[in-house]
This record gives sequence, structure tokens and C-alpha cells, in this order.
Amino acid sequence: MNYNRIFRQLTVWLFIVQFCKAQDTISRKHPYFLSIGLGYATSKVFGSMTDHILESWNPAGGKLHMNNNGSFAIGVQLQNHLSDYVFIRSGLSYIQKQVQPEYETIVLYQDSLKTGYISVPVIAGANFFPVNNSVFNLGVECGFMFNFRASDKSKTSPASVGLQSHSTVSLCPGVVLTLAASPNQRFLFHYTYIYDLTNAYTETLWLSPFDPNHQYYYRYKTNLFSVEYQFALF
Repeated sequence: MNYNRIFRQLTVWLFIVQFCKAQDTISRKHPYFLSIGLGYATSKVFGSMTDHILESWNPAGGKLHMNNNGSFAIGVQLQNHLSDYVFIRSGLSYIQKQVQPEYETIVLYQDSLKTGYISVPVIAGANFFPVNNSVFNLGVECGFMFNFRASDKSKTSPASVGLQSHSTVSLCPGVVLTLAASPNQRFLFHYTYIYDLTNAYTETLWLSPFDPNHQYYYRYKTNLFSVEYQFALF
């Protein structure tokens, strides 16, 4: 029997156990934080509808000039620190997305998209420095956002047979800068890139008597900048 190998494996295992116990002890100081945030969002759309417009308006290629007046987000989130470095968070927020995809293109296509969503993010992240020992911290995070359509003030183009908005699922990587005012209070500065994985809109167009109900889709790409006030619950 190789006792040296067994001893080395036991030593490594004991080190891992002690490390996890230490991390767990630290994270139990303030494992749960509640945050209230406000954000500013800018959006663009992509998908088969934008491809169709480019082919119709600019066959040689190019980009659409999308007009975005900006929109807002507001929300409440609960964050659980699994260790000094790793956290998970979720909550409830309202985010409005709006854009004119065909700004300054042919008059035939002039959609105006404006939809509000009740969003539930499910996010995991990691900080670069121990959360309880740093005034400033930087973290990365990624997860999914489930967006349930709450309002829709979109307007269709004159050539449209119909425009239908949908609830969506989005991928949302991001970064967060943390400023600790005290062990119990923090200010968080978030940047989140929200990329739709499912269709936000389905637009139906009449293309010919043989294709009177051709369907295209839009999806959102959103840049969200937000500020949160976060405080320890227990």
C-alpha cells in the first residue's frame, strides 16, 4: 500500500475542508443583502426583420440607423454570499426597452418598438477580492433574465399585417464595482449586457399573393447601466 500517496491525498482533502469552513465562517457574517436599484438602458434590435429591411433598402450592405431615446429600469434584488468571493442573486425589476429600428430608412418600414417587462434575473458572480475585507471590489457575473411582458406601446409600419410582442429569455453577462460604506452597507455600480435568446416580436408582412403572411422576428440587445444601494439583512 502506498502510504505516502494516501497521506498526500488526505492532506489535500483536509486543506480543502478547512478552506471551505473558513470561507463559510466569513460568509456567514453577512450572507444576505437586499438592494434597491435604478438604471438607464439603451437598446438595439437584430433578427430576420432587420435582415429583411437591409436587403430591401440597402442591398449593397450597411447598417440600419436605429433611433433610441433611452429607457429606464428599477428593481429590488436579494444577494446571497456563498463565500467571500462567490455570490448568487435574484429579484424582481421593471425594465422598458424601446427603439425605432428603421430610423431614416424607406418610409415603408417605420416600426416603433416600446415594451415594458417584469424581469426576474438569476445571476451567479464572483468578486476579485474578499467581500468583507475590501472597501472597493470588482466582480464579474453571468446568468439569465426571464422577461415577462407587462406593457406594449409598439407601433407597426404601414406595410405590416401585424406585430406581436412576446415574453423573452435573455443571457446577461456583466461587471459590478462595489463601494462599501460600512460592513452592512454598499453601493453597487453595474454594467449588464442583455442579449435576447428568444424572439421579442413577431412581425407579419404581406410579400405577395403567394406569401401574404410571412413572419419575421426582432430580438433585443440592451446595455444596462445601474446603481444600487445594498444593505445587510442578517
